[in-house]
Amino acid sequence: MAVVAVGVTALTVHAMALPILRIPSPGFHDEFSYLLMGDTFAHGRVTNPTHPMWMHFETFHVNWKPTYCSKYYPAQGVILAIGQVFFGNPFWGVWLSAGMMCAAICWMLQAWVAPIWALLGVCWRSHCWARLVIGHTIIGGELQRLSAGRWS
Repeated sequence: MAVVAVGVTALTVHAMALPILRIPSPGFHDEFSYLLMGDTFAHGRVTNPTHPMWMHFETFHVNWKPTYCSKYYPAQGVILAIGQVFFGNPFWGVWLSAGMMCAAICWMLQAWVAPIWALLGVCWRSHCWARLVIGHTIIGGELQRLSAGRWS
């Protein structure tokens, strides 16, 4: 129950901050590549056809041959596509993944430390790379629970 509460609280706090902070716009080269990947997935494609004049375009972090696609792994693109398809903006996929990240950190820390320390650990660590952290926290929580002979 605490894990769900942490995830919902993180989403609520981020949503309450939106009138002040606004939805961010991409500002770095790799962010545009991630948006390309998310848009590609949102339109039901795995990759895009190469443009006939591709050699005249200058962009970073994109593969042009054999097809036009982002050079990064697909997890971030799937998250962005979820936001774009279901909520109309890729940001909302990132917003949901931030809540999942906080919930995963809480779940993992509860296997290692007392519940109050798990909650404080989530508050301290809530500004990380969500997809990477979700994977590592699930592995960390599973390892401790399996070695202790319990699963919850």
